[in-house]
Amino acid sequence: MLEAGDGPGGLANTYEFHPGYRVSLAHSIAHFSSTVAEELKLSSFGFDDAAEPVALVGLDRDGEHVTIADGKMFGASDQDCKAFDTFAADLQRFASALAPFWEKTVPRLSDRSLRGLSTFAQLGLKLRRLGKQDMAEFLRIASLCARDLVDERFEQELVKAMLCWDGLIGARLAPRSPNSAVLAMLYRAGTDFHGAHRVGKGGVRSLIFAIAAAAENAGVDIRYESPVARIELESAANGLKATGVELASGEKILADRVVSATDP
Repeated sequence: MLEAGDGPGGLANTYEFHPGYRVSLAHSIAHFSSTVAEELKLSSFGFDDAAEPVALVGLDRDGEHVTIADGKMFGASDQDCKAFDTFAADLQRFASALAPFWEKTVPRLSDRSLRGLSTFAQLGLKLRRLGKQDMAEFLRIASLCARDLVDERFEQELVKAMLCWDGLIGARLAPRSPNSAVLAMLYRAGTDFHGAHRVGKGGVRSLIFAIAAAAENAGVDIRYESPVARIELESAANGLKATGVELASGEKILADRVVSATDP
């Protein structure tokens, strides 16, 4: 595994933003799979998943802050507080239908294997079980951008902003990004804590270092300060095939498969 930084973590590392003050940009655990944590036995590498959800606060310049805690909204208008109950219930209902599929490999649309067809069939059945009205509503909002969704439901700009930020954090999407933005919000809602932020013992760094330790224990060679300059490609019968990588230092590493976390 090749990492450009001098240690694991990326945004979960702490950075000094003012002399004497350090903070982790990825400050909470919002949608890390408990299934993955169990399968990797991360608790044996120092990860403590016990953490209470923390409140989400939208700060207002005039002190009229809005808070979401324990699944309820406080400080907003009566209309928006009531609208949030319906909004949260709808997202949770749709997220629950999708929950079994977040940890599955999505088949290609051209996949006609029994396994691929079975995954699509199971997803279709889950959506059908929502009922005709809810299934139609899910298909409608799944194509919306997050901003359009909150515009439909809420009146206060602060409420809209905090819900978009919270739903899309970490997704590399903006409130007006087309398609899939609402799916990112549903992904968050489908977690064990229904998308609430948590800060476990040791912070996010404890999770990152536990994952690194589990990988090394499994035989993974992690090389830090090894930025990749390019992925090596060659022509193959079905198009292009990745054959390895070239580091910024000029070193080339051959591989049968290249898995990249780099955004396209």
